[in-house]
Amino acid sequence: MHIDPTTSSEQIQTETEGDISITMEVDPIVSDEHPQTENQTDTGNPLNQMQSRKRIRSEQETPPQEPDPKKQKLCAALVTKTARALQQVLGTCEEVLKYDKLKQNVTKNPKSRYHTEHYEIHLAKIQILTLKAYKKVFNDIQSWKDNFRLSQHREATEADLKESIQIAPQRKQLRTASELLKLWKITVHLV
Repeated sequence: MHIDPTTSSEQIQTETEGDISITMEVDPIVSDEHPQTENQTDTGNPLNQMQSRKRIRSEQETPPQEPDPKKQKLCAALVTKTARALQQVLGTCEEVLKYDKLKQNVTKNPKSRYHTEHYEIHLAKIQILTLKAYKKVFNDIQSWKDNFRLSQHREATEADLKESIQIAPQRKQLRTASELLKLWKITVHLV
């Protein structure tokens, strides 16, 4: 292997059967893996020049991935109180953003059958997600109480629950989910 100092490309000499040898040039800018012949790396070729410019431009212009500013703006701009409560229970997800938008459409157009039906269909999905979140948080709190009973050899009191840093956000989620389910008159979780 020989490196040409003027073009800084590598010349690879491969041997085949007999006395025939092929000399290939590898352009380090284009590829380190695939050898190319002199004709392919010729900078006088307009096609190769254009490909080279495109590659360099694409390498220079690729910005780092940034969070979508539209989503950040939408998260901060939840209008309805129910949507903000859902955000506490489910987090900021597409379902909560869609719920808020549909709720706004229904309040703007209360006689619109189209908006009402779409809102009710999505409300059913939201209610299911809220009930699932309620059950998950409730089970997490119960497992924390069980672990507390095993480690402290006594039942957890309300004061213990309030003092625990681990369980405080989950208790808030549980209260909010419970209030939402009461608002929607869903009492399956109480059984």
